[in-house]
Amino acid sequence: MKKIGYIVLLGLSSLFQSTFYAQTIKYDIIEDSPELTPTTIVNLDLAQLDMNGVIESWSFNLGLWGYHDIIKNKVSIDYNIKKSWLAVGKLSNKNYPGNLEVNLGANLLLTNKTKNKKLRISLEREYQGSHYNYAEGTRTDNYIETSIIIPGKVTVRNGVRGGLYYKNNAYEFSDFGTSIFRRYGGKMTSAGVYGGVMTRRSKNLFIKTDQYGVCFNSIGDEFYIDALILPYNKFMDNITTGDETRVDESEFIKQNIKASPIGFRVGWKSYQIAKKAKTGKKFGLSFMFEAGLKPYLGPFLNGGLSITLVKNNIH
Repeated sequence: MKKIGYIVLLGLSSLFQSTFYAQTIKYDIIEDSPELTPTTIVNLDLAQLDMNGVIESWSFNLGLWGYHDIIKNKVSIDYNIKKSWLAVGKLSNKNYPGNLEVNLGANLLLTNKTKNKKLRISLEREYQGSHYNYAEGTRTDNYIETSIIIPGKVTVRNGVRGGLYYKNNAYEFSDFGTSIFRRYGGKMTSAGVYGGVMTRRSKNLFIKTDQYGVCFNSIGDEFYIDALILPYNKFMDNITTGDETRVDESEFIKQNIKASPIGFRVGWKSYQIAKKAKTGKKFGLSFMFEAGLKPYLGPFLNGGLSITLVKNNIH
């Protein structure tokens, strides 16, 4: 217990020490323009993980997500497309389908406000060595991050969103408690619409310091809550046939699983917005996470790190 307390105190001491040190650094603001956001954002997922209540439908996916403004900071096309490169269901049954999910819709931004905030800018991340636990076979890399908190601007845009939803994945259900054991599994297809509210926040603060050169905080974030209305759910079973022939079990499954066609999700997207000429980074990291409830699949969680491929027409 004493050892744990010592580690916590050491970590807090390092944090306060580095933050206090950073506040003594001299800097000049080069740019503080959060209203300058990209017209087009394209992000590439390499290993997005999709999990839910049906393990056979879990998958690792390639994907593209982002938006394109039709009317700058007012109306945009929004998309999120995922295709599996590893599907859990296929590991046990080669006839099971992979995962394909398509979200295609639009965002309508209704308000636009710029506020003054305290923003943190990372100055340096210094490697402090690694700790090895040979008993558990693990390694922990230790870093000390020096950062500074200064006044800056944040642009907040609120609006609504909606669009079309399609998902194709594997499924597997038991015999629902009937006297004769039977498994049902194969291809599940869901389709419908989504709609909800959203907030898009942007920060674009660049400073020049006396010790660390140019540092910045240039990030776009989107937060949203959607209702998922998916009246179309079709189940094509192929366990009982043992080959690629599929039998429509939709009516039987719907009679025995009383699932609402309405679900929901909450999501968070984050991406870099400044161009390479300012950041020195051609692509930059981004991420996207969602959680919620889907008909027949139950609670779900998906997300992962991405690479920002395109950030165009920043004005």
